[in-house]
Amino acid sequence: MKKQHSILPRLFLLFLWIASGCNAQAQALDAFLSNSMVKVGVNSGSYGGAIVWLSGSNGANLVNIHDKGREIQQSYYAGNMITATNQSPSWSPWSWNPIMVGDYAGNVSPVLTLSKNSGQIYVKSQPLLWDRNNQVSQSYMEQWISIHPTLNHVVIVDCRFSCFRDTNDAWGGPLARNQELPALYFVSALNTIKAYTGGSPWTGDALSTIPNSPSSGTFPWSRYTPTEPWTACVDATDTGAGVYTPIATSFLAGKHGKGVSTSPTDGSTMYIAPIGNHAFGYNSVFTFRFYLMVGSLTTIRNSVYTLRSAAATAPLPPTGLTANSGSKKMGLTWNPSADTTSYHIKRSSNNTGPFTLIASVKDTNYTDTGLTRGVQYYYTVSSSNSVGEGVDSETVAVFNVSLK
Repeated sequence: MKKQHSILPRLFLLFLWIASGCNAQAQALDAFLSNSMVKVGVNSGSYGGAIVWLSGSNGANLVNIHDKGREIQQSYYAGNMITATNQSPSWSPWSWNPIMVGDYAGNVSPVLTLSKNSGQIYVKSQPLLWDRNNQVSQSYMEQWISIHPTLNHVVIVDCRFSCFRDTNDAWGGPLARNQELPALYFVSALNTIKAYTGGSPWTGDALSTIPNSPSSGTFPWSRYTPTEPWTACVDATDTGAGVYTPIATSFLAGKHGKGVSTSPTDGSTMYIAPIGNHAFGYNSVFTFRFYLMVGSLTTIRNSVYTLRSAAATAPLPPTGLTANSGSKKMGLTWNPSADTTSYHIKRSSNNTGPFTLIASVKDTNYTDTGLTRGVQYYYTVSSSNSVGEGVDSETVAVFNVSLK
């Protein structure tokens, strides 16, 4: 039986690597959203399209951007731990580990698409492998960022991770790993960790203060299982930022460094990671949603309670969209998306759109008829409920040569 890899070794080595100090690049926002209560922004040139800015009503950035291993970003793990060329000795052996911002050497993941429209930021990047020097992974990371329509201090982030690894590559097939959903680094002034770990969740019972590091051992983060799947980092006035990932089953959190600073580029930082255990194969698509909240601890917790309602937000996009051709028709099927009341099917003759709405259904299948032989068709599907329509699914392309 092979030794199971978790994110703990990488985080410990990351802790040591951070301690050596890295020069943070000048911060700039390529796209941002804001209102009177929250501002969120991304950077593509230096940070792979990850979230590098989150602030509340006072305007101070709460995200630590000291190096490429921080920020608020997607990071995933798959396959066996291996030793290879073009791999840092400090990160060897290592599993397949694409992360959104870049790699251990400071190279930046290429951003393929960055757009902002209708109150939403969309980013698609091709992440680098953390342990290699400037090696692009066989995967894409996408994220859709928006401000909640009624909770004006809450940011909604939908994430999609798509693998297209070579079958039987060096890392091997799927193995269950602890995944960061996502990894979040805040300024060290938010040095108190608050969560609910008691036996009466969703009742407003007293919160727990999580230790900034374990009482024993050398690992810098604390592992705990909140019975309400959220955590906040706050300052001495109980004001700061929180994360709520509904699918998380445990959390890691803690502080690195001795400093207490409000500077986003300071070496000291606060870390949170909602954790879920997932196995990614050679061709996997994984989606999840998390929420960022800013403000007082009471505001953050009340927001989570509101978000827990199924009708609080638009649903995630459906996954597994497939197409099967018939006689001048195309049969589409997809996986159900939670909290969805209807699905919107869209079609285009161009892979970048624009996509035209052709039908709305309640089932997870649809047959598109009256098609033309020899035409390339592209389809996407979105989910909706009483709050609104979510983002589009991945696109499926069909060159309908089989149509008669």
